Amino acid sequence: MGFKRKLENNKNRVFQIKDYKEIYPGISIINHNNTQALVFDVENDMFMAVSRIPTKAIEMMKKAKELTGKDIHFLLGGFCLHDPSEIERIINPLEKFGVRKIVICHCCGEMDEKILKEKFGENCIKAGVGSVIKF
Repeated sequence: MGFKRKLENNKNRVFQIKDYKEIYPGISIINHNNTQALVFDVENDMFMAVSRIPTKAIEMMKKAKELTGKDIHFLLGGFCLHDPSEIERIINPLEKFGVRKIVICHCCGEMDEKILKEKFGENCIKAGVGSVIKF
């Protein structure tokens, strides 16, 4: 059964993800303290999209790495970290999880963007609605 057909068969069904659930081979959802992430498990790496990148997201990244044993190659989210101490608490652990590219979107302030671009250089991409990102 193809992905589209599987989705059609499941339409109008509501799923409450309490912790971690693979919703399709290689595609999972992680829920931690009501913050959710969509995880794509791709060959040797992972792509992770998080609604916000607060300290809760660090726990989700830890869980994803433990479950798959893979690095999070690509991280997309709203880096709404408006305090330099919070930024440091988030940025430093990213290396531990193997994050090599980030996409910053909604609620990322100028200070956040500057610090993230210093850390990731050209591997820090700013995006918004309608952006096309190739990786």
